[in-house]
Amino acid sequence: MFRTRSGSRSFRFAADHLIYLAPSVLEDYTSASEWIQTTSQPFTPHQLCQRIEYELLDQATDFALIQYWGYESLDQWGEVGREATEKSFRHLWASRIPSDSDITPPSFRNYIDSEYALRSINQIPPTCVRQILADFRFHLCGVKFHLHDTEILNRYLQFVGSNWVVQAGDYGDERELIVGIGTMRDMDDYVVISIDTELMRTANMIVSLAAAIGDRHIMIRQESLQEIFSIKWCAHISHPYPVSYQLPFRTGLHLKNNTLASYQVKSMSDLAMIKSVFISEMSENILNHELGHGIIQRQKLPRHIAPFSEVTQLIDHPFVHSLLEVLAELAPKLQSIQGPLSHILDVAKFDIIRAERMFWMYASDTFFFDTDDTYMYHYSELVLLIFGAMVTPDGRLDFDGWEYTIWGPGGIYEWTIATVTSTCEHLHSLMESHVFCHDDSSISFVDYRRWLESELTANQTHPISNYVRDATIYGKILGAALTDPSFSHQAVGYLAQESEHYRRTLHARLKIDGDHPVDTMMNRFINYKVSRPI
Repeated sequence: MFRTRSGSRSFRFAADHLIYLAPSVLEDYTSASEWIQTTSQPFTPHQLCQRIEYELLDQATDFALIQYWGYESLDQWGEVGREATEKSFRHLWASRIPSDSDITPPSFRNYIDSEYALRSINQIPPTCVRQILADFRFHLCGVKFHLHDTEILNRYLQFVGSNWVVQAGDYGDERELIVGIGTMRDMDDYVVISIDTELMRTANMIVSLAAAIGDRHIMIRQESLQEIFSIKWCAHISHPYPVSYQLPFRTGLHLKNNTLASYQVKSMSDLAMIKSVFISEMSENILNHELGHGIIQRQKLPRHIAPFSEVTQLIDHPFVHSLLEVLAELAPKLQSIQGPLSHILDVAKFDIIRAERMFWMYASDTFFFDTDDTYMYHYSELVLLIFGAMVTPDGRLDFDGWEYTIWGPGGIYEWTIATVTSTCEHLHSLMESHVFCHDDSSISFVDYRRWLESELTANQTHPISNYVRDATIYGKILGAALTDPSFSHQAVGYLAQESEHYRRTLHARLKIDGDHPVDTMMNRFINYKVSRPI
């Protein structure tokens, strides 16, 4: 249907040698240099590394452009919306447009159109984009890699001596991909990937998405942290917004002011002096949030619930997805890793000053009511209520009371785990009773799942974990069920009901009086002023 540049151009080596880097090579040799020397391959380690990097970047670019072509052609921009998605992609491609060009929307438009034409992407029927992306595989030196296979793909890159890293995943019909230059380090059962330079990414990897977790990989985007520091914190000092009479904007302003006050920042020069510490602690909070997801999904939720809970974000209601984000904040300590709030509490036991500034930064970073990111409001409301419970009427951060309220017997953490479990069990039972359509015939949940499992096995290029396998299958089943308007209406109605019940119960647990508990907590933040000297 279309030809990519990787398919229409060759990468020249000695004697135009076709390279096949079999998966077994990674087990039999410690590095590409050893393999090449031992087996007398007619190319150098540098040539092999260069080839894999070239093909990876070219194919990643195809993928990102095809996805963007689908967004534009169908005018369907996903959860984050058109404005943020366009801005993200324009920022990425700015580095590729000649430096003497003005990076304006028209110049970006011209450049993208030329790439569409060069790669024949503009010949793809928009209705085919979704299936093309679903069928996508990287083809590198004779080996295929699915988006799920980034763990082994990163092993290939390390094997050939590359400092490139890849993070990717799919969530129903939404797919994310980023290729960059960075480093990897082990942290308990996880590999933390720090991407320092982004070479290619899909447009839905917006700047505010500073981190993500895959199966056992956690990605931290350094460029994103730098952008957040500049766009949010430097801009706040250099071009402060006038105080708005609207409560959400006054709250957001006050959270920023409290954060900067806790770092003793009053000017741009003050902020510049503590930039490295500021970004380091921002990264620390973000990393612990992703580790919190890992703890909850892999260790704390029941085995049959965890992968299904992830794919419930396909339903047009944010309740379960928001609770999973809240649980990532509340994740308890497990070996040497923990969620951000548990970590801040541990820090408070030996460095109360540092704990307070990390708290204010995190409270600000999870507050979205002063932004246009409406899809984050549900999560932000729940976190605001829990964080606000830490701020006492006499102007303290109550770390001790916080520990008992959240992690004490029957506390918010245990209750939220139970809520996610019961909610997902009910949704799963709805899905089990649904009749699916397959090959123009009716098929039961059990038979549909069995067929999907066989298809996944047949198309599998590398081993995947049971968790990824279950999440993939659940995503396809739930996605198919949601094409039935009656099922979708029933699922959304149930989640709306459960969401309201959770809210009311949370208000009672936190002893928030009045008809407007969110406003109560916003005012509590506004009335608190950081005065402790650093």
